[in-house]
Amino acid sequence: MKASTSLAKRLRLSLIVLGVLNVIVMLVAVDMAYEDMKAGLMEVELKEERTVLQEVIRREGSLRAWNTANLTTAFMPDDASAQELPEVFQEVEIPYSGEVSHKGDLFLVTTERLRDPAGTLYLAQDITTLRDRERRFQLALVGIALLMLGLTFLFAHLGAAHLVRPLKRLTHQIRHITPGNFMPRLSTRYREAEYVDISLTFNRFLEALETHVQREKTMLAMAGHELRT
Repeated sequence: MKASTSLAKRLRLSLIVLGVLNVIVMLVAVDMAYEDMKAGLMEVELKEERTVLQEVIRREGSLRAWNTANLTTAFMPDDASAQELPEVFQEVEIPYSGEVSHKGDLFLVTTERLRDPAGTLYLAQDITTLRDRERRFQLALVGIALLMLGLTFLFAHLGAAHLVRPLKRLTHQIRHITPGNFMPRLSTRYREAEYVDISLTFNRFLEALETHVQREKTMLAMAGHELRT
């Protein structure tokens, strides 16, 4: 006969799977929220810069590059040469919005066509520091996830043992009951209602078994008496 799977193992596995799923959902949700917040903040900042630059371009209308600590911008009229652009914009398509790696640094680059004056506006925001922070944030998330998984395994083991302990106690009591006239009853002192119901049901079975054993002994005694007489 094939051995059955232990209830404790099944409970432990179920708790572990549930915990792992919770950790995965948490990590995905936090990462999505972080990416959405990052994209929203950068979009707002670039939009403000774009508005200011468009006003400057309308006044001057010529090729010009602006550089700040974290922002590189340029406007190229249609009749200008792309070679005059800063290197970070040289291989960028039009229109474009995305990340570009240049000389070990990471930039968020956007390009768009302007009608008045006719030309292309380039913006590149240096997000290298943000990338480094994001990596540290992801490492922190991994550390938190590993800690949570460790706690999940610990709680799954302890929780399964706690849930199965009363059942083992019941099994031990039933195993040591010897059929006879006066059989010990199972304890009903359990916090879980299900175990109390099991104990009460089994105790009723013991009462019926005692009655049956007593009846059989009485019948045997009567039969022996009849045979002797």
